[in-house]
Amino acid sequence: MIIIISLTILCVGIIILRCIRHNKARLSFHVMNTTEMKFKDTEKLDPAHRVIECHKFFVKALRSIDKRAENAAAKIQRFAEHFPNEKEVWRSHRLRNQIAHEDIQVSFQQARDASQAFLKALESLL
Repeated sequence: MIIIISLTILCVGIIILRCIRHNKARLSFHVMNTTEMKFKDTEKLDPAHRVIECHKFFVKALRSIDKRAENAAAKIQRFAEHFPNEKEVWRSHRLRNQIAHEDIQVSFQQARDASQAFLKALESLL
């Protein structure tokens, strides 16, 4: 009887550990390196276009971890607890939406800040 109880507890423990480990968001180094190179290539673009492209690469990297079909905001929301710079990521996401929907002017500094915010958030998922 004790052996059966011990084995049951051991099996439950293993299942719980596998679930916890599986749910932890991890970005592959390959995806991170590829995304960093793509971000670097955007430095030559005009600021508004740079923000749009960096946001696209950021969401694509998140999608490599979690394949569920959802919009960008839902994807960011899903991973936000892992980001040390969550406020900056949301600010950059809102900037991207303003560019796409309101046609605003963006400075080089704003574009650089958005790019850095997205990269820092991705680094936290390694």
